[in-house]
Amino acid sequence: MTALGLHAVTANLACGGVGASANVAGAHEWVDAVKREAVDLLFIQEAPLDLHEDLSDAFDVHRYAGPDPYKCRSLVAVRRDAGLSPRPFTLPNARYHRSYLAAVELDMLGLRSLVAVSVHASPSPFERRYEADWDMPLLPAARPVGRTPRLWDADLVLETLRRLARLRPVLAAGDFNEARASDTSFGGPWGALFFERALAVPLVDVTFTAWGKEHPTRAGYQIDHVLASPSVAAAIAAPEVIRHGVLAPAASDHQAVQWCLSMGDGTTASVQP
Repeated sequence: MTALGLHAVTANLACGGVGASANVAGAHEWVDAVKREAVDLLFIQEAPLDLHEDLSDAFDVHRYAGPDPYKCRSLVAVRRDAGLSPRPFTLPNARYHRSYLAAVELDMLGLRSLVAVSVHASPSPFERRYEADWDMPLLPAARPVGRTPRLWDADLVLETLRRLARLRPVLAAGDFNEARASDTSFGGPWGALFFERALAVPLVDVTFTAWGKEHPTRAGYQIDHVLASPSVAAAIAAPEVIRHGVLAPAASDHQAVQWCLSMGDGTTASVQP
């Protein structure tokens, strides 16, 4: 494969929850700006219902295509001229995650069948009424924190990524609703244990590896992350929280994260601050 540099961005556009309607116009404005920039891969969470239509003139957009999507909708958008041969991909446990996760199969980094996943983990404990939608033999174990360990949606997201990573390289980015810094506020090593489990998959916490710490992306915590299989993580450079400029989603309560992906001889895409 010829050398190629790619620019990737993950952003939660805050159009899936309380007050979402006030953010929809800003989300569309952000997409219009992104299309004019040199961005090749977009991992979007809480997208407005029709955002894929705005993107479709420049990007191939992949989203959950099954029944009963939730209000929170994730997308993966691939720049059409990036040469990545995007193909629809159905995630394990798609019936459980529904529109909170979206995925696409790509050819990149000299690896066939890389799967890119836009992640949104609901910030809530797992509810047993959804167990019938879980298509693996066992639920993951609850993190052993506190007197009554609880299983959170992020644990099930990570278990799905673990199953996927056993089969092919993974690049997962988005709103995991997990942060190491939350351990000092809420007690117990919830966040630390989550990322320990991710590393055991193995999935590399790309930003923490690069920075040696977390940088807040919402309300004082970094809950937006990039997790990647080691072979993919080795090709990622210059991760950065986008605090200013046209790629900053001004209407959202999240700050986006961007990074470079190298291909072939290690050439990377330039990223504007």
